[in-house]
Amino acid sequence: LKSFWLTAYSWFKSCYAPAASAELDRAVACVSMEPRSNRTEICHPGGEHQGLIFPVSVREQTWDPRLRAVLYGMAMLYLFVGVNIVADKFMSAIEMIRSKKLRVRVKETGKMVTVTLWNPTVANLTLMALGSSAPEIMLSIVEVIRNHFHEGELGPSTIIGSAAFNLFIIVAVCILTIPSTEVRRIKEMGVFMVTAVFSIFSYLWMLFIVQVNTRDVIELWEAGATLALFPVLLFISYLADIGWLTSNSSQQALAAEGIETGRAPTIVSYQDDPQEKHDDNLTIRDRGGEIVRNPAGVLTFDSDAMDLYQGRDERQVMIPVHRRNGTQGTVACTYSMEPLTAMPDYDYRHVEGQLRFGPGQARSEIPLVLLPKTPGEKADTFQIILSDAEGGVLFNPLFDGASSSRCLLTVTIRNEQEDQANTITQRAFSLV
Repeated sequence: LKSFWLTAYSWFKSCYAPAASAELDRAVACVSMEPRSNRTEICHPGGEHQGLIFPVSVREQTWDPRLRAVLYGMAMLYLFVGVNIVADKFMSAIEMIRSKKLRVRVKETGKMVTVTLWNPTVANLTLMALGSSAPEIMLSIVEVIRNHFHEGELGPSTIIGSAAFNLFIIVAVCILTIPSTEVRRIKEMGVFMVTAVFSIFSYLWMLFIVQVNTRDVIELWEAGATLALFPVLLFISYLADIGWLTSNSSQQALAAEGIETGRAPTIVSYQDDPQEKHDDNLTIRDRGGEIVRNPAGVLTFDSDAMDLYQGRDERQVMIPVHRRNGTQGTVACTYSMEPLTAMPDYDYRHVEGQLRFGPGQARSEIPLVLLPKTPGEKADTFQIILSDAEGGVLFNPLFDGASSSRCLLTVTIRNEQEDQANTITQRAFSLV
């Protein structure tokens, strides 16, 4: 939406040049003959400053204003759709990079956990910010180059307007969309405070370099200092995220599991650990060995890793979800699927839904459809995720995902025909 209005404004400014003469059969372009503070527009025919699409004719300004409004609107929408397609592809690629996950084994406990390759705070401040702000950044760069590195109609106002939109409109929408019966809390207060301080400071810094220090002139050292503040923001935000600046961090739960922040753990193969299997009659205990006492119960899978073998035919598997340590009342949770190396609707049928457990109910099932595999096709993995617990029920604190209030089951789809196509020749013929 921000990019739409900025593009519309700059497009109208570039494709409409006011006529300063009664001779409407000539192209008009305005050039500045005096400094910006005392500018007089002098018009010359056949000037160099022309619109991207319009004017299409030297007599365009004699057309009916309503016709011109329709044509200009259609052209603007066409350009906006083009920008939207490019921006959507760009953001999809960034989101794929940001959501990359790894399965790692904790040395101290020997358990497998799922971690993101990118630190979430750093990813949001770099990749996501770049993707959402790329259109106005490019728009400002184009204007600066066209104006021979002089301030244009957009200039710093593009950046200020974008920041103001983020600070006021987006925050307001996020607040208004919360139902009146629900509550949302800021999870990472340290990161929030750092980001809020830098957001306010950015306005003061822009005011200083544009109006106070050197009025209407951006010096090279000011640009360099502004750019240098970005890695400072990243570093301070990262320190806040890992708990160096506050007592609350998103990685303290992982640290409690034995993963040292800032160090890459050892990646191991996907496998079902028989020591992690739980019987229906066993109670759930926390990491200290104490029984988790919760009347509503604790939701868990049989294990947090599972191997399934698939052949040429499609088949359905029921994944059990157990409710242990209590079955009082009605509880529910949502389930979803997230790919790792497997492809949704190619290796498995992607489904989402909700599991509900009535009073006394201790078991439910998630339907999983495995799609056919060809000889020689490698094993693929994905995860089934339990989240959004309702009714006071908890998730297994010993399983993967407990640090983020979720329960994860990593499913590996192996090829039951993998022994039938071991050579390059056999694999080539299997493709035919």
